[in-house]
Amino acid sequence: MPQFHFDVRYDDEAWSEDEEEIDFASLEEARSEAIELMAGLTANKLREYRTLMIGVRNDQRTPLLTLTLSLIPEE
Repeated sequence: MPQFHFDVRYDDEAWSEDEEEIDFASLEEARSEAIELMAGLTANKLREYRTLMIGVRNDQRTPLLTLTLSLIPEE
């Protein structure tokens, strides 16, 4: 079963390096998990940050996809 890593980045900070490998049957399942992770982090972190990114990598650490959420207030 394929294994995936979920790295997180806030604004222009460095990417986290997720060392935990999580098994999913497909990239689509890993993408769904990344969306759930994004939803959970959004509630806590977007008061401090304007941009939240989640990068999904495979077990060879190859980047597969990136989810980005940006909230830029209008002045």
